[in-house]
Amino acid sequence: MRNIKYLLVLILLGVLLASCEKDDPSIIDPVLNFPKILGVLVTPQVYDTSNINGIAWAQVSSVDPVQSVTATIKNPENTQIGVFELKDDGVAPDTAAGDGKYTCNFSFNMECRIVGSYRTEFIAVTTSSLQSGLNTQDFSVINSNNQKPVILSLIAPDSLQRPSGSTGDSTRPVFIQVHVEDPDGNCDLPIDGSFFNSFLPNGNPSISNPFIMYDDGIVNESSRCDTTAKDGKYSLRIYIPFNASLGTYIWKFNARDNAENLSDTLIHLINVYQ
Repeated sequence: MRNIKYLLVLILLGVLLASCEKDDPSIIDPVLNFPKILGVLVTPQVYDTSNINGIAWAQVSSVDPVQSVTATIKNPENTQIGVFELKDDGVAPDTAAGDGKYTCNFSFNMECRIVGSYRTEFIAVTTSSLQSGLNTQDFSVINSNNQKPVILSLIAPDSLQRPSGSTGDSTRPVFIQVHVEDPDGNCDLPIDGSFFNSFLPNGNPSISNPFIMYDDGIVNESSRCDTTAKDGKYSLRIYIPFNASLGTYIWKFNARDNAENLSDTLIHLINVYQ
């Protein structure tokens, strides 16, 4: 009984101390003042050149002093081009110091022009290392003199025996590869920049069209069989089933660049026999 009384006293004492601590006015909960980016801008919005020169601008609101405002530019393949620091110091291109409007010049040169949408990611950080949310602004790189890609060669069988359907012979793999070149540089070719459409012996298109081919360096046990990324050689492995229609199939190959320009069509015939 005495032990129970002691236990009750300890519990009441703990509750009292906790209550006193909670009400203690000397204990102040920390206030986190995160900076806010109110607006961003990148100008110009469109570039028809490989030499990129522009201005990045961000309006920032912050209770605490701002340590840095940066703009990170990424190309259409999500590869980082560079990180540029914006200033609010009144030195051009910034127009007035201390007004919360941060500005910088940015520039980069592309040996091979990658057309498409470029993303600029803005971040502000305070002297307390508190970070704003991410704000983004896109700009475009185009090529008004863009030339279509060219399919240089094709690796594919001319004929194939249909699987028998017996155990272990229900499907037959077919390796297909096209070699593609772009007059504007192979950087203008996306990793999924080649495909073909198959037409059955009766003339109907395959329900699996289009068959996408890849130049991504990925090899797996299913359809991916490209050994070297970004070498202009697009590969694919397909499987002919035991119930495939017999006869001559028409395969129509095309390549495309980042501007969605298509190559001339390369036509290949493959005969599936018993």
